Amino acid sequence: MRAPIDTSTMALTRHILRDLNIPPEVSLPIVGGVQYIDLSGYDTIEQVNVLTALKAAGVKFTSPPAEPPTVITAPTLTLLVPASATHNTSITLQVQGTNFVNGSKINFGANAEKTTFVSATSLTCTLAKRDLALKGLYPVTVNNPDGQTSNMLAFTCL
Repeated sequence: MRAPIDTSTMALTRHILRDLNIPPEVSLPIVGGVQYIDLSGYDTIEQVNVLTALKAAGVKFTSPPAEPPTVITAPTLTLLVPASATHNTSITLQVQGTNFVNGSKINFGANAEKTTFVSATSLTCTLAKRDLALKGLYPVTVNNPDGQTSNMLAFTCL
């Protein structure tokens, strides 16, 4: 259960929670600009006790936003096109998967490549000869702007 906090009266902090003897495992995420107290994993009695203590301390709760905040899930890679290339060539690499957003970056080896957002399931980048100078396997991942990183697929340089 997440309870939205009315931060116009008081923003919750770890210090306030500690002073109210609320367990340190309770998290205070901020989603879409709204601060919540996250009581997931606590039974109903524990949830009521925590909310009662907060209300007694003057913390006010708002009703949830009319539209739930957008949550960006981590990107997932499913396919590299091509999955291999000859060394010392340049190619356009297409990365297919899910949960790509505008601003997602393809990481090839240790380098973040200039990435073109095609759709939520497709990104492209150009790999220059210098990127493919050495034969071997190169890890490919995608980072979304919120910092989430995909699984890794291997690209083969022949």
